[in-house]
Amino acid sequence: MSKFKWVIWGSLFSLVLFFSIYFLIHVKVVNSVGPVVLMLGKMDVSKLGIFFSDIKNVIITSLIVGFLLGLLTGTKSKN
Repeated sequence: MSKFKWVIWGSLFSLVLFFSIYFLIHVKVVNSVGPVVLMLGKMDVSKLGIFFSDIKNVIITSLIVGFLLGLLTGTKSKN
């Protein structure tokens, strides 16, 4: 795959991951999921800094992380 495809896939993966964490923290639908997720749900938002305090910050942070992840993966892969 080209670097561009890796960046797109990295960004999509990162968006899904960060949105999952955001909704686990804010919606708190974590009663029957498991101990790790339950611990995430009980975490104070202020401990995670500004990244998960606002939906806009979640999108910006996840796109930056996904871009870097895709770029790194695309650089290391031979395809």
